[in-house]
Amino acid sequence: MPPAIALQPRARLRSGAFLTSVLVWCFCLLWAATEAWAGSEEATNDAQFHAPTEIAAWHAQVTQTLEGEGVRAAIIARSGRPRTKLPAGLLYVHSALLVHEPAQAADGTITEGWFVYQLFRDADDKHHSHLSIQPLETFLAGSYEPDVGVLVPVPELQGPLIDAMRAHGQALHRPSYHLLANPHRTEFDNCNTWLLRIMFVALYQTTDEARLQAKLEAYFEPDVIELGFWYRVGGNLGNLLEYEDKGPNGYQTVTYRSFSQFLTKHRLLAGQHTFAITDPE
Repeated sequence: MPPAIALQPRARLRSGAFLTSVLVWCFCLLWAATEAWAGSEEATNDAQFHAPTEIAAWHAQVTQTLEGEGVRAAIIARSGRPRTKLPAGLLYVHSALLVHEPAQAADGTITEGWFVYQLFRDADDKHHSHLSIQPLETFLAGSYEPDVGVLVPVPELQGPLIDAMRAHGQALHRPSYHLLANPHRTEFDNCNTWLLRIMFVALYQTTDEARLQAKLEAYFEPDVIELGFWYRVGGNLGNLLEYEDKGPNGYQTVTYRSFSQFLTKHRLLAGQHTFAITDPE
């Protein structure tokens, strides 16, 4: 078992001035394009895009549903930026492992809580990443859009996912960050590729890099992202994409969509939810 025109003529610019204006234009688009992606902690760590009452109700909706289904671990995904600024077809770009586990309060009381294990791009170095654990409320607060997606693996996979995260999550982390890391390459990570390898450790009970990569190539089909000419040029993404493979249709990477397709194809998906903020009655 592996158990988806100007009305009036303008004065001609000197070549130097023209070049400067082009560089300024490209820099502005670079900032806009790269900041459109989730997975960056500086963009969402302290963000709260929705009212506290909405977040509380949203949190209750997620936890009550999952607890009612006896879920211990699931993949949860959000978009930290407007979808209008993302490549076409992407609903969520930042995925993480949601775990139901014991937590100790300040007074020492042990209670069950929901925590999100994830990888973030560093605030001061866009080519480097770190791991983070957040309460579910904080994760929801960092969602720009009023909805998140949740994939629930079959019960037989949930325990091994938690074990693999705790035992090997740190060792599996590749600090070199890549916006569209290719799961079939070994140089870089983003939030999705890191989580994918943890899933394959859980499935195959091995941390051997060669074996993991062989299983990924055999069983996991990456999502293909076509950024478009102006997105690539205006965003100056070459410094982030130059080491990655580009297929005939676009860049190969891992997304919430490809997680869903993989789990569905191999009968490892127990359920799929979209949890959205609802208007009060």
